[in-house]
Amino acid sequence: MGEELAEQYPRLPPVTHILSALGGQPVSNSGGGIFAGGNAPSGGHLAEVTLQLVAGAQREVGTLEVAQRWREAVGVVPDVEELSFNASSFSTGAEIDIQLEGADLDEISIVANKIRKRLGEYPGVMDIADSFRAGKREIQLEILPAGEALGLNLGMLASQVRQAFYGEEVQRIQRGRDDVRVMLRYTESERRNLSALDAMRIRTAAGSEVPFATVAKATLGRGFSAIKRIDGRRVVNVTADVDRTVITANEILAEFGAGPVQEIMQDHPRVSFSLEGTQREQGDTAATLVPMFILALFVIYALLAIPLRSYGQPLIIMSVIPFAFIGAVWGHVIMKAAGLLDSMAIMSIMGSVAASGVVINSSLVLVHAVNNRRSDGLGVFDAVIDAAVTRCRPIMLTSLTTFAGLTPLLLNQSVQAGVLVPMATSVAWGVALATVVTLLVVPASYMIREDIVGRKVNQPSLAESTLG
Repeated sequence: MGEELAEQYPRLPPVTHILSALGGQPVSNSGGGIFAGGNAPSGGHLAEVTLQLVAGAQREVGTLEVAQRWREAVGVVPDVEELSFNASSFSTGAEIDIQLEGADLDEISIVANKIRKRLGEYPGVMDIADSFRAGKREIQLEILPAGEALGLNLGMLASQVRQAFYGEEVQRIQRGRDDVRVMLRYTESERRNLSALDAMRIRTAAGSEVPFATVAKATLGRGFSAIKRIDGRRVVNVTADVDRTVITANEILAEFGAGPVQEIMQDHPRVSFSLEGTQREQGDTAATLVPMFILALFVIYALLAIPLRSYGQPLIIMSVIPFAFIGAVWGHVIMKAAGLLDSMAIMSIMGSVAASGVVINSSLVLVHAVNNRRSDGLGVFDAVIDAAVTRCRPIMLTSLTTFAGLTPLLLNQSVQAGVLVPMATSVAWGVALATVVTLLVVPASYMIREDIVGRKVNQPSLAESTLG
């Protein structure tokens, strides 16, 4: 693929270096560093290939496109447990991460396989995997009722089998600077033959010895390479990546959680599920952001109500805040259509919140101008019209300069600026739309308020109506 990209872009080949690692995954397990530490998993079953590309501002192809072309070129690799392609320089987790909890790991594995199968039916979902990994083949011991009657338990049985096949240290001999451990165990020929297990004799708590086959049973099975627990419950994570040009993770989970997941969980009531990864981060951020945003709105209202000495005018000024959110959404649609942005992210929501504090500036200027003209003796209608006309130019210039100041960031396609572009999009386009709306909605809202207040003042009391 590197050669194909070099032929397609001869002026500056995108791929500069290729690192292949067999026996470990030094880059993906490094936590952002060059190489992983000593705690990273290793083994002949692990491998990794890393492509280093030229800077994003210089190459003509994006990292997501390179990853997709690489994924299509590799195709399906037989007998691979997990095959993933990562083109993100930083990440809060998988786009889709469904965590299953339960007491029976085998049942959780069945549910994970069903979810993986249903996720594969959605277009744009790729790199579907789960955290369940079967371990090596092993001999699993089980105590029979006859053994329990003699006072044996699984710990005593496992300890004696370990002594027979692994050995028990009975002596240490000093030889120079080293210690030589003397281990007592079966001979090598016996340790290589499973029939020796059935023939061995097990000591009971009373000190007597009985044949292994009468008190225990040994079966061949497969254990687990790792068991993950949260609050004492075993968990398995089903993860997947999403092609955002086709569909978003929120769209998939909204449909998937409403139907397929419920159908699967009906057959397995002892298994529960929750969303982790990016979805968990979004939920936690939203849970923190919403109450703080409500508090900010209250503070803004108080700061406006005190100097204006009015309960209604702050609401007029703050009426443009919803249009800032609308402008942020349309800004993302425009930026996505222009190929400058993927989709809305949590930083987009933060930018919308920030824009809500910016857009009220123009509205405040306009309401203040109306109040000044009314204090000079103008009528309500004339004061509103005159203020809207005279303050139109400064309001527009303020918003245009804000938008122009954020334009370099909006058009920046570097990796470092990628996290800030969604926020800048929300602020810039939110301010732009709210400015236009300010010159229309705020004057109209002011007139509506005056009509309501005037009607209440001029409305006759019940006694006057009766006398009349």
